[in-house]
Amino acid sequence: MWAIKQILWPVDFSPALERVLPYVLGLARTHGARLHLLHVTMDLEQCAGLYDLGPMQAGFLEGAQAKMDALCQGPLAGVAGLTALVACGDPVEKILAYAQAQGIDLIVVGTHGHKGLKHAILGSVAENLVRRSPVPVLTINPHRLAAPG
Repeated sequence: MWAIKQILWPVDFSPALERVLPYVLGLARTHGARLHLLHVTMDLEQCAGLYDLGPMQAGFLEGAQAKMDALCQGPLAGVAGLTALVACGDPVEKILAYAQAQGIDLIVVGTHGHKGLKHAILGSVAENLVRRSPVPVLTINPHRLAAPG
């Protein structure tokens, strides 16, 4: 029988995070699962070309870490066994590698519903995770949710 003991929640710090949060916490509590948070910033070195973008990259990582700390010390304070990590690189690749390395049983990801050109340019992390993940991926559209009560 499949058990959910390790849940990975890739976070992007968008306003939608607050709408997805109660569902992720509910899943973790219901299953007695350990919750892992992962934020992946874009690797600017791949875009750098002739420019030194190292200082900008460092700023992105510092800002992301500050947001992760605030999330863990705020709404997630008191969540037992919480693991939080900020990484740099391709989001889908980093999420899948983390899931494999940590023995993740379920990935929970919020969707954004980008359409048209924005979807073509940005792609969809959720869509790619669903296609490529060796473990189940639960997608949550935060814009169509009623706040859990």
